[in-house]
Amino acid sequence: MATYSEDMGKPYVAKYYEIESVWDKEPTMALEVKTIEAFIQNQVKKGDLDNSTRATDKYLKEIEKKAGLTGYETPTKRISAILAYIDFKKVIDS
Repeated sequence: MATYSEDMGKPYVAKYYEIESVWDKEPTMALEVKTIEAFIQNQVKKGDLDNSTRATDKYLKEIEKKAGLTGYETPTKRISAILAYIDFKKVIDS
């Protein structure tokens, strides 16, 4: 996970949400993807998450489940839910 962006030339989050071809075309979406990617990287650095794409998949699915998502929503809605969780987590951790 830590080197996925460097190795593949795009964030893993873009692959996870199947937006690899469009994530960087719209500035807002690019910022959102980078925010999620940075959050995931931080969880890895803190030791809260294994440094693998499998662990990242599981972690994102857990967050989506907590947010009441089924996985059939649009990537935009799923990304919004993750960003809301990140904001919530920042408040809690502060």
